[in-house]
Amino acid sequence: MSVVRVAVAVIYNGQGEILIQQRAADTHQGGLWEFPGGKVEAHETVEQALEREIREELGINIVASRPLITISHDYGDRHVGLEVYCVNEWQGQVQSMEQQPLQWVVPGSLNEYRMPAADKPIVSAINLSSSYIITPSVIKKPSDILEQLRALLTAGESMFLYRVKSLAGITHEDMQREILELCNLTGALLLVHEQNQSAIKAHGIHLTEAGLYKLENKTETDGMLSVSCHSVKSLKKAEAINADFAMLSPVEQTQSHPDAKPLGWQSFKDIVNDANIPVYALGGMTAGHKIKAWSHGAQGVAGISGWWKT
Repeated sequence: MSVVRVAVAVIYNGQGEILIQQRAADTHQGGLWEFPGGKVEAHETVEQALEREIREELGINIVASRPLITISHDYGDRHVGLEVYCVNEWQGQVQSMEQQPLQWVVPGSLNEYRMPAADKPIVSAINLSSSYIITPSVIKKPSDILEQLRALLTAGESMFLYRVKSLAGITHEDMQREILELCNLTGALLLVHEQNQSAIKAHGIHLTEAGLYKLENKTETDGMLSVSCHSVKSLKKAEAINADFAMLSPVEQTQSHPDAKPLGWQSFKDIVNDANIPVYALGGMTAGHKIKAWSHGAQGVAGISGWWKT
């Protein structure tokens, strides 16, 4: 079965809302809500198809966009490959050129709308940060880390992983409690590494690759689930157990694992293009790598040293 390539737009307005439209009842997946876009023609690039489809469907012109996620989904009667872009800048007045109902929705409410199965990973990607910040593995002065955390939250960072091997002057439970309280003030997410779990109920857990293979399926009571992956096989396993997202590493050479052979950006892209969950690039990453990560299929970047002073 051939794959139907589709260019998809996640269009934001000035209030941070996202545009969705309802499919006509007599079409494939009729009546469901979806993100605007359409088929990529043989002579077009994805970007050209996106600009054409959005102009034809909504009467607006795209000014700036960036890749968000690529999804492959088999509906049984057809196989689609969705190439999804965030559109933060556009010109014109949105109108339904094809008379489809339109709705502007805050990102956190997208799950309230019935959508095609292929669109569900898009909703996950929309609601995740572009940075997944990991705590330092050795914390000698917890107060310093908490102060830096306040600064990161003030700067708009919104997703953290508590992964600590050595902690001085405070218990993991108390440290997690303090971090969680700060995160909750701004709506940021805190996940806890499986080896650091305590009585504190954070927003989710993170599994190593070994922990991933021990789990049969994620349960709703677990909260969010992120996993560490190093290959196509483990990323497919993460998808199979319904993990919310993954980190794939190492992309570049790292000081913490100097003997680990880096994947390189092209291999990273090849692996991620076959995944249907958001994937962060890990290994030698800083905030400055985001644009490169996006262009290679990543949700964003994950790391430690690029965000903390220790």
